[in-house]
This record gives sequence, C-alpha cells and structure tokens, in this order.
Amino acid sequence: MSRFKGKIAVITGAGGHLGKAVSELLYSEEAKLALIDQTRSKLERVSKNMDLNKVLLLEGDLSDEQTVKKVVTEIVSYYGRIDLLVNIVGGFTMGPPIQETSEDDLDQMLKLNLKPTFLMSKHVVPIMTRQKSGKIVNIGAKPALRGVANMAPYSIAKSAVISLTESLSDEVKELGINVNAVLPSIIDTPVNRKEMPDANFNKWVKPNELARVIAFLLSNDSDPIHGVALPVFGLVD
Repeated sequence: MSRFKGKIAVITGAGGHLGKAVSELLYSEEAKLALIDQTRSKLERVSKNMDLNKVLLLEGDLSDEQTVKKVVTEIVSYYGRIDLLVNIVGGFTMGPPIQETSEDDLDQMLKLNLKPTFLMSKHVVPIMTRQKSGKIVNIGAKPALRGVANMAPYSIAKSAVISLTESLSDEVKELGINVNAVLPSIIDTPVNRKEMPDANFNKWVKPNELARVIAFLLSNDSDPIHGVALPVFGLVD
C-alpha cells in the first residue's frame, strides 16, 4: 500500500527515534523525503538503506528563522513542492519547582519545542497554499493537557504547540491544508528506559506505533480532520 507515492515529505528531528520511525514508514510507502536534524551522522544512519535520489539530508537549527528559510528554499529548489510536514524536533528535561525555574530554563523549552514548529509551519504554509494542498502534523505531549509538578516549562511549550495547531488549522483549513497534532505519553526509547529503569515499558508507546498514527493524519483518510490534538498514550494512565 503506497499512500504517499510521489509525495514530498519534510521531517524535522529526523535523526531521533520517532523521526527515524516516521521516515522509514513514509519511505516504505514511496514518499520522497527531506530529512532535517542538527547532526549529520544521525541523518546518515536513518537514510543508510534508502535511495539517496529520493532523500535530501539537511542540517540546521530550526529555532533560527534564517536557517528555516534556507532549509525550506533548498527543499523547494530540489523537489519543487512540499506536500507533508512532520514537526518532530523537540526536547524534554525535568526541572525544579516554578519558583526555582530560571528564565533560561523556560526559554530553552520554548526554543526546542515551540519555535521550530512555529517557524517551519510559517514558511511551509505559503508553499502549500499555492499548491492548494498539504498536511502538517505537530508533536505535542500528554503534559500539554495537564501541567505536572517540576515540568512547567515543558508543559507550557507543548500546550503552546496545541494552540498553534488549532490557530493554524483555523487559518488554512479552507485552503486544502490539514493541520493536526499527536500527543504521546512516554515514548519507548533507549534514553527513556535508561532514565526510568523500573517502569513498565510495555505501557509505553512504541515509535513505530506513533509513526502509524502520524501517517494516518498525513494520508487522504484524514481529509475531514482539522485542528485535532490526538492523545496517543498507550497504556499510560
């Protein structure tokens, strides 16, 4: 089944575990990829079994608008269009209570989790608008729905991703563009297992499971869905 044959898919944070799962799934369904990360070696690991005529590897800090402009220009120059955008780039750290949280702590979570999604959407939407078609999927998180102690900057940033998703969707839904988000709980990665060695890993969402949900939102089957923040919690309460 090739839902994405010939589609141009841009995946940010492609070098991470979820980025790899999404990249491999879309590639397996015949999408052409533009993979973005800050680390070239990670991108090369993701693409090592792919036809590099169908994969564009790009490095850059997507919290910087000039970098985003350059990256988007390169993609359009290479492929001529952008059909799908998956904003995966982000990061997480636990923190102290709010009264002990520094301004830098807050800025860092916003820089990692909100700015790249905002800036990539800002510069890709005009391209999709000219095409009168496109799909965008953003990555929120379960703490976006309810703040958790010692996690305020992350919760705030991911809550803002939901608001961005809703606002952008409302602006472009009549232009042939779908904008939605997924809200994972804990993703089953080696880093998370190391950080929480006593947890029940079977309750966590696997990267390939989340990738399939994202692929649904990128597919034509999601055409009637706009501005949704879809919980993907696995068995986590």
